Amino acid sequence: MHSHRKLGSSRAIMIAIAIVIPITTIGVFAAGGMASAASPVTFKGNISCSLTGTVTFSTPLKLGVSQPAIRATFKGKNVDCTGIKGTKLTQGGETLKSSTEDFTFTIAANKAGGCDGLATMTSPPITGATVNWVGTSPITATKLSFKAGTITSAGLITYGSGTATGSFAGTAKVQLQSSEISELGTTKLIPYTAANAAAACKKPGISDITFVQPKPSSTYPKNDNEEIGPLF
Repeated sequence: MHSHRKLGSSRAIMIAIAIVIPITTIGVFAAGGMASAASPVTFKGNISCSLTGTVTFSTPLKLGVSQPAIRATFKGKNVDCTGIKGTKLTQGGETLKSSTEDFTFTIAANKAGGCDGLATMTSPPITGATVNWVGTSPITATKLSFKAGTITSAGLITYGSGTATGSFAGTAKVQLQSSEISELGTTKLIPYTAANAAAACKKPGISDITFVQPKPSSTYPKNDNEEIGPLF
């Protein structure tokens, strides 16, 4: 009889737990605690930012040697973003604070080497570049695509007439200044100049390039270098 009473007590506890758990769960979802996440806010209008970052190459760029297709990965961030032409950076109760940006592109196989683009003054097209906007709650990312751009002997890369979808949908343009070179097999950074780039391309090869914001120009008079929205 003693053991029977203990078994009955255990059953009562288990039944009580089985009742309490679903009631508690219903209460949490009814309160909206974990039931759903806030929907991202899609920003509209025009934004101007200062973009910096680094491109890393899957195979170091070289000149004068046959190379297969090379995958290039850009990782960057935007700072000092401002809304222009009346665009507010608080929309739908969300305030945009900063952003990160990343994309990959392919440098086609070339018997003359991966540095050939530096010599021909062309930069590859970009598709699906992602700008991840940072705020206190989710913001719809922007997807950018550009046709082939240009690169000067001083390492100034320009992409114009790009397209933008998601937040700040419309068009886009960006300009980046090559700043430093990292050679294969070393962590030492070398200032970007035409002579330094040519020497590194010959030997041992360029493993990554750091890009900064160019000096103000007629294209970007406000000292920014990336503009996104329907006006550009």
